[in-house]
Amino acid sequence: MNQPQSKQPHCIILGAGLLGRLIALQLVVKGHTVEVYDKGDKSGEGSTARAAAAMLAPLAESVITEPSVVKMGHYGLTRWKEMEK
Repeated sequence: MNQPQSKQPHCIILGAGLLGRLIALQLVVKGHTVEVYDKGDKSGEGSTARAAAAMLAPLAESVITEPSVVKMGHYGLTRWKEMEK
């Protein structure tokens, strides 16, 4: 039996951490059908998305890391604003 082909491919993302969820969001916005699979539960408990992914507080990290990492953290903060669009 032939099934109709959609214009956009179906996407599967392995890992529901911060990166997996952000990729899924971008794909859905562009009209793709997306499924996200993770070994954990739907809440994301224990994933980096709930811990410290994307260094949302780069100044707090500045005490224990080198300046280049803090610089990347500041750049990352500007990228979050782009996700709101």
